[in-house]
Amino acid sequence: MRSEAKVELRQTQPALHADKFVRLGAAQSDRTPPPLTPPAPTGQLKASNGTPRRSVIRGQSSMEDRASTIKRARLRRTRRLAPLTIGLVVSAAGVGGLVSSLLLARFLDVERWQVLLAVVLVVNGAAAGALALLADPLWLAVVVLVLDGASALAFVVVATTRQRITADALRGRVIAASSAMTGAARMLALAGAGLLIDVIGPRGVLLLLAALALPVGMLLGASGPAVAGRGSE
Repeated sequence: MRSEAKVELRQTQPALHADKFVRLGAAQSDRTPPPLTPPAPTGQLKASNGTPRRSVIRGQSSMEDRASTIKRARLRRTRRLAPLTIGLVVSAAGVGGLVSSLLLARFLDVERWQVLLAVVLVVNGAAAGALALLADPLWLAVVVLVLDGASALAFVVVATTRQRITADALRGRVIAASSAMTGAARMLALAGAGLLIDVIGPRGVLLLLAALALPVGMLLGASGPAVAGRGSE
């Protein structure tokens, strides 16, 4: 009797397992996978990051040249400082940009943009010379605050002036020309700054920029009459 029961159990086990697999497969087939989230199209990403630059052709390339050169020289000048001192200097740069934007929003006079930009360039050059001569961390932070504040003022001045003096029909061509000159100036400044820093050192480069700031500022301040506005074109 026991042997017959064992034989019968062995014969029914494959059928039970087969039925179990069938029911498990049916249950799995009823489950639908969750919908996949399509990736964001690349065109939207490019559109969000592709905002055109607003710049004046006359001043943008010069400011890019100076800013790129000063950035490399300042990096070589301050990289041997302590981490806390470097943090203080970098924080001062951010504060300088914030203060300059607040001042510019209140006192910007677009009608006399040449004089304002010339003053900003002279202040920028004086700060670059002070950065080359000073070594105290606190004074370095103050100088970097003035330097980055003046640079931020200059870029906002040229951007606002370009928007003011450029007619709507010419805006696309002005933006394209400004972008081309800005890219070329940045590339030449970075390459030239590296070569000059290797030859005369970062302090010499900063002193050279400080010496060039005064004649460039005077030339810019005396270049042409004040801007009358977009309607003059």
